[in-house]
Amino acid sequence: FEAFDLDQDGIISLQDFKVGAQQLQLGLADSDLESWFSCASTNNPNGIIIETWNLLLDDANAEEINIALDYNHLNLNSGFLAFDKDSDSRISLKDLTTSMNELQIHCLDSDISILMTFMDKDKDGYISFDEWRSALHTVYC
Repeated sequence: FEAFDLDQDGIISLQDFKVGAQQLQLGLADSDLESWFSCASTNNPNGIIIETWNLLLDDANAEEINIALDYNHLNLNSGFLAFDKDSDSRISLKDLTTSMNELQIHCLDSDISILMTFMDKDKDGYISFDEWRSALHTVYC
């Protein structure tokens, strides 16, 4: 948290977040940073507070999904199909919640909602395969 809270005011602003990511050489596009920041700062209009930061890092995230996919010998394609419980070629919040529970990725419902918002780039309420691949590619490859 401290690495991103550059002005040490207890809140990570979007500017703090972008500069911190650059200083840490994370190699993330501004659009990805802005999307993640938007999801993470929903509880505070001024930015991300430490409680939210800790919650996001401790629970539901793409890395945990990747670990579960690896453990179950699933690639991105078969993982997407496994998460798409109703076989409609997209992952709903219900699909995501059910799959997280089945894979024993223990998260609060609010954490899963945040993950859904992060992965659902076009904000249509579903995760398409392209969105799935984009969200997981960063930590999967």
